Amino acid sequence: MTGLRIFIAEDDPTVSMGYKSMLRMLGHTVCGSALDGNSAISEVLKQKPDLVIMDINMPGCDGITAADQITKTLNIPIILVTGYQNESFITRSTESGACYYLQKPIDEYDLKSAISICYARFQDSLNLKNNLSEVSSRLEDAHEELHEVKKELDATRQALSDRKIIDRAKGILMDKFGMAESDAMKYLQNNSQKQNIRLVNVAHNIINADKEFHF
Repeated sequence: MTGLRIFIAEDDPTVSMGYKSMLRMLGHTVCGSALDGNSAISEVLKQKPDLVIMDINMPGCDGITAADQITKTLNIPIILVTGYQNESFITRSTESGACYYLQKPIDEYDLKSAISICYARFQDSLNLKNNLSEVSSRLEDAHEELHEVKKELDATRQALSDRKIIDRAKGILMDKFGMAESDAMKYLQNNSQKQNIRLVNVAHNIINADKEFHF
């Protein structure tokens, strides 16, 4: 893998120069460096590199804390480096959002492998997040479509229910008053307009009156 813009956070200038030399030999560009954690945070947020190599033991702000602060703002792969074997460092490194952990001394092969694995993990994570986001978006669209279908279904059911009530009211008018179906419908429509109420409400009134008075 070549052509990445890489930022180096290392408090030892000699070690930092060694990283720069190896990275250039591997075909990468060093876009910036810092000698302490606080500077690393501000410079990485400003430079927005493709990858960060961060030493854990740095003045001002340790590398794990710096990595945690950076990943809260930028979605970026970070390799944490230390000269000590420490289980708590490894645990904190994972929790900080770093993609890889390296122990000094580091040679060109170590660095090449770490960058390849770290960047591959980052891309996999990014693809997974994008896929999850796409699935979530599709589920949201499906939910909205389902909601619209439900609304249409409810409206259809209501229309069928209203139609039955209107037909029943027409039947009463036709039976009790000898109206033709068209005249019964016209009667319901005229009363709906006069009373400024829905047609089905007029039909309800007629049905209720028929039950009450049995006319």
